Amino acid sequence: MNAAVTVFFLIIKVFSLYFLAVSLFGLCSRRRPEPAARLRRFAVLIAARNEESCIAGLIESLRAQHYPPELVDIWVLPNNCTDCTAEAARRSEAQVLEMPASVRSKGAALHTAAKALLRSARNYDAFCVFDADNEADPAFLSEMNRALDRAAIVKSRILAKNRTQAGISACYEIYFCSANHFLNRAREAVGLSARVIGTGFAIRRDLLEALGGFPCRTLTEDAELYAACLCRGARIGYCETAVLYDEQPVTFSQSWRQRLRWSKGFLQVFRYYGSALLKRAVRERDFSCIDFTLM
Repeated sequence: MNAAVTVFFLIIKVFSLYFLAVSLFGLCSRRRPEPAARLRRFAVLIAARNEESCIAGLIESLRAQHYPPELVDIWVLPNNCTDCTAEAARRSEAQVLEMPASVRSKGAALHTAAKALLRSARNYDAFCVFDADNEADPAFLSEMNRALDRAAIVKSRILAKNRTQAGISACYEIYFCSANHFLNRAREAVGLSARVIGTGFAIRRDLLEALGGFPCRTLTEDAELYAACLCRGARIGYCETAVLYDEQPVTFSQSWRQRLRWSKGFLQVFRYYGSALLKRAVRERDFSCIDFTLM
């Protein structure tokens, strides 16, 4: 029994030392961004379920981008709504792509929209994904456009929009600041893939076509997309200068339900992608796959 406990704690120490070593690279100076090679045409996808009260705020922030408006199409994807989300989106001059009744999740809505828009004549170069309660910094799209020159999928810096509303949302702000700096910034510095956390990311058309749309088999579409990209050898970049504000839970019960869903989703992702990640890690010596498996 003592031997088993000793081995267990040694494994925990190895994990801790590994994550500590990687996180130290978050102290490195930020890489100077290069000028964008070209301006891309973006499709902005917003999956929304009963978001009538907040959808206009996100659309307004997207209309205020420092980016040519003719190169940005905003698509709201209402699914399973019992309020007037679609009407609120149209009033804000966004385009609405109605989802069939079979679409029951955010991942399925994104997948359905991607399949339709990839077949359309609009020829989008890249797709951005937001939640309806987000707000985007005015430089978000221009910075993402720059970052997509060096990576086929890029994660933004995320902060809590309502960090002063309650103690729980303030804790989320601390979590996001830590993850931005010591998880994603550190991995960008060392050459590993950044983690797709929640919303506020951009993906190039070529990678989305290779994936066949957004994967949507699990409860955590962000972690599933992360795993699917790594299995194809796509490195995930991090753009610290593209800032997204995301509304967070304000009560413990809300946070508990959210974290329980995340935990279930991560287990689902590992069930579907774990063996493929380990195989690629061994065959291709892809350390990003090992890094994700450890997380």
